Amino acid sequence: MPRIKVPASIRIGAHSFRIKHHSSESLKDENINGVINHRTQVIEINSSRPPSQQMEAFIHECLHGINSTFANSDLTEHQVGHIAEGM
Repeated sequence: MPRIKVPASIRIGAHSFRIKHHSSESLKDENINGVINHRTQVIEINSSRPPSQQMEAFIHECLHGINSTFANSDLTEHQVGHIAEGM
């Protein structure tokens, strides 16, 4: 089965988010796989993780973006994590 790659950018509503892959100290120190910054419109993915974890982190951060843009339903981190893992 072919592996799906994380894109270079994604559109969530009217917003375009750039995807950055890196293994910065901030992501390593906090054991974080990814983070979304709505102000700068950047999703950061920890490139030191295996590809499957990078894809899960990408989906996870996109779900935060979708929730914030469309639903504003205050999904918990735990709920977002389960949905992302299921996708």
